[in-house]
Amino acid sequence: MTDAAANRYDSQNIKMMELVYGKGYLSAGGDEEVARIVSAVTIEGNDVLDIGCGLGGAAVTLVRDHRARHVHGLDIDSRVIERA
Repeated sequence: MTDAAANRYDSQNIKMMELVYGKGYLSAGGDEEVARIVSAVTIEGNDVLDIGCGLGGAAVTLVRDHRARHVHGLDIDSRVIERA
């Protein structure tokens, strides 16, 4: 993958996506989608690996609402990691 492909989010793009999808999110669904995805597993007290974490919105939700012990976030795009 080229650097250009890996770093597709510039600061303006990130700001716009957060306006559309909510703080910390780069796609639709937000906190409700996180809750739906994890509804069949036990998050409370566990460590979670969030691959493709983006701005970290899901990580915040997992700790705040689902009481994850710790969330480790990984993303290919360094700009969103810096912003997170």
